[in-house]
Amino acid sequence: MDCSVVIPAMNEASRITKTLQALKDQDYDGNYEIIVVVNNTTDNTVEVAGKLADRVLDLDKGGVWNARNVGVKEAKGEVILFIDADTTAPGDWIRKYMEVYRKDPVVMAAGGLLWPMEDGFRNRLSFRIFNWRTRQSRYTMLFGGNSSYRRDFFLKTGGFSEDSYLEDIELSVRVRDVHGAKAVQCPDIMVITSVRNHKGKRNKIKWMIKTQKEYKKIKAQWKPGS
Repeated sequence: MDCSVVIPAMNEASRITKTLQALKDQDYDGNYEIIVVVNNTTDNTVEVAGKLADRVLDLDKGGVWNARNVGVKEAKGEVILFIDADTTAPGDWIRKYMEVYRKDPVVMAAGGLLWPMEDGFRNRLSFRIFNWRTRQSRYTMLFGGNSSYRRDFFLKTGGFSEDSYLEDIELSVRVRDVHGAKAVQCPDIMVITSVRNHKGKRNKIKWMIKTQKEYKKIKAQWKPGS
């Protein structure tokens, strides 16, 4: 198995079919599997996902961090690709990620960018700024909704932490400052994601301050030599 796509999902029955169909329609010629990890759902996400996914895991323990970690442990692919249940990948998504790993065996992780599914000037501007800041960061930001890892390396890191609500950013910092691994940003690998869970957050001062404090805490925690 070349790669495994892991999708955490909770109450996503009305959205996940579009996500899964886009993954089934990839132009990648290699072998890949689609794993949906459902946790604490109260709708019929399990049944809906089962129509298109290769495997559906139904967990009792919550947390997106846990869903992704369990998905990786159950995966058979050498490379793990992460995407969210309310996100759509372009047809070349898998192929582009796999090209990154095949071209450079030293790369342990790779991440792409995000674009809003919902239209509107505020959404487009917010994500344009967000993506610009991501490209300018000295860390390679590996967002949970559009990222990838070599499976063996991911397991070596211990996976996503339950101790931070920025679990994907926390792992991004550890990849570089703890493991000294090579991670790359791929601006041309972009997915379309819903802003429903983030609507207005990037415009709220309290949310921005809280996020910045958590980011500083993460960097301080894993500062080299600390």
